[in-house]
Amino acid sequence: NTKMLQGRALMSTIFNGAMRSGEVKYQQFQNWEFMSSIPCLEVMNEESKTTKKTTMPMVPDAESPLLCFVHSLASYFSVESGLMRSELQLGKGHGNYVYPDLQNMADKSVANHVTKFLRMTLPADVSASLVDKVTGKSLRKGAITELAMHPQCDIFISSFRSGHALDSAIQYYFDKANVGLSITGARCLAGYEDVHKRVYFARVECLGARNKASVEALMNHVLPSNIPEWMAGGAKYNLKKIFLASLLQHHKFFLKEFGPTCSIPSLLNERARELKLQDP
Repeated sequence: NTKMLQGRALMSTIFNGAMRSGEVKYQQFQNWEFMSSIPCLEVMNEESKTTKKTTMPMVPDAESPLLCFVHSLASYFSVESGLMRSELQLGKGHGNYVYPDLQNMADKSVANHVTKFLRMTLPADVSASLVDKVTGKSLRKGAITELAMHPQCDIFISSFRSGHALDSAIQYYFDKANVGLSITGARCLAGYEDVHKRVYFARVECLGARNKASVEALMNHVLPSNIPEWMAGGAKYNLKKIFLASLLQHHKFFLKEFGPTCSIPSLLNERARELKLQDP
């Protein structure tokens, strides 16, 4: 199935954002911004019920790359060419959407699509009664449960992350576009014990200035794009560095856990061989 990594990216986005499963279709690159002062990758969420945009910063996962937003999107972008668009998609203005395939679906259909994918990934020995309980809403339930269990998170942090209204007039005075309100919830869902500590991203710059040209060549070969904003000189071009760094950081993990035939590390190895790169 060539869309398995897209499915993983959808799951990661919905869980880490504690969002309604149907809202993931509204993810747009124009709302993405790396904020070095936090640091985080702000991707914003558009609430389906209000159409308002709220802050939704993302950070790398502390425990495993499997549900890490950064690595999940990097895998989708590289293996399944998630940054490439057909002429038809570009003509329809879908180049800006993270998931152009979902744009022809209603929100409810997207939720059903997520449910189907979730159930498909369950082990074969899971009982039918349990499978029936798993829906796209389960991701949001799981996220809010995680927030509720964390000793450093309160109802305000959960509300800021999920977008749920508080039973108080105070909610009307919050700046829902302020990243600072949601970053603690982001760190919680990414598995950090101390949600008040800064989280740092892997950086390709650590490979040194002498390897800059090789790294950039690998980045464009691994993460190809025909979306103007993601091409050289485009507004989102430098975000590719974040995703390549995540692929490099977790390369050995995926080789060890899933073997050399796993599409994620095998593609990275193949692209490096095509460029005749040597390990710096």
